[in-house]
Amino acid sequence: MGWLNKLGGIVLYAALYIILLSVLLFYAEKLNFINTNTISASKTYVYLQPWGPKVMDTMGSVIPWFKDMFSELTKFFETVASKSIN
Repeated sequence: MGWLNKLGGIVLYAALYIILLSVLLFYAEKLNFINTNTISASKTYVYLQPWGPKVMDTMGSVIPWFKDMFSELTKFFETVASKSIN
């Protein structure tokens, strides 16, 4: 049972790190810390990016505070960007 416990821990921590990285990528993209050329050249971005929003939307069905968090943040960043341009 020891090896199964360690394997489960590895899988759990890997999933947590992927989700955290996905959330950080979301913020970095919206704040224009990552340019579009870097995103298009990345081999892992397309796999990592959707995890954060999907997990938060799933958690929104259990914890209402997380519901539509990423869509509301996207709208917020778009309004901030449009105000800074004008």
